[in-house]
Amino acid sequence: MHEIKWEDIFDEYYPRDGATSEEIDKFISTTSMPLTNEELNTIRRSDTNPFRKSDPLYNSWSPIDPTKWKIPDRPFPASYLSLLRWNNGGDCRTGDRWFQFFPGDDSNDCVRAMMLGYFLPQWMPGSIPFAFNGGGVFYVFDMREPPADGEYPILCSSAGNLDYDDAVKIADNFLDACRGTENVELFLYG
Repeated sequence: MHEIKWEDIFDEYYPRDGATSEEIDKFISTTSMPLTNEELNTIRRSDTNPFRKSDPLYNSWSPIDPTKWKIPDRPFPASYLSLLRWNNGGDCRTGDRWFQFFPGDDSNDCVRAMMLGYFLPQWMPGSIPFAFNGGGVFYVFDMREPPADGEYPILCSSAGNLDYDDAVKIADNFLDACRGTENVELFLYG
């Protein structure tokens, strides 16, 4: 695949420094690795009963078991890796569609941190988030099925209601999602 000229895709962009080949290799190898003991402990500590003790549902709540989570171990689209080489975590817009891309590094807002911090393997197993829309909506790769021509469907899901039933497919591939001009909140909220 030829390198994409991202400046021609987006109407407005505020890229961070692009990822090096070494950083992309590390991103690929670490994003899909099994959960570490530290990550398991962090997830367990953050998974607390959302109900008050006076709520009838309080006693029916049980914690999740992150040891059962399966992180997708599929290749990332070449188009997405091209974007990371140009913009490793910056903001971009096409029409009314904003992207706040997550970096591929090991920062607190990187792809893996966002995936685990929002429990996506629990609520949307087989998905990997790559950006927010600026309003609390995730863009995710739907990796439940093998890639078609190296690409995955792109879904949007509200960060407060992560599941496949309420997620909306906005494109068949990453580049088409970036070329879209509609605010993705219109698809989710009407």
